[in-house]
Amino acid sequence: MTWGVAKKLEELGAQAVTLSGPDGYVYDPKGVTGKKVEYLLEMRASGRDEVKDAMLAQGTI
Repeated sequence: MTWGVAKKLEELGAQAVTLSGPDGYVYDPKGVTGKKVEYLLEMRASGRDEVKDAMLAQGTI
């Protein structure tokens, strides 16, 4: 699952608990919403679109 799907789920009142990318996947039982999704967008725009790095930076894993 990527940031786009996580964002859409949040808009619909649901939340993603896993994200996958070229480097594998992460599981966040609290959900990937709000600032976490925004941070993923920032990373993608900068070319650093690895899921693990994003979740480490957010303190999720």
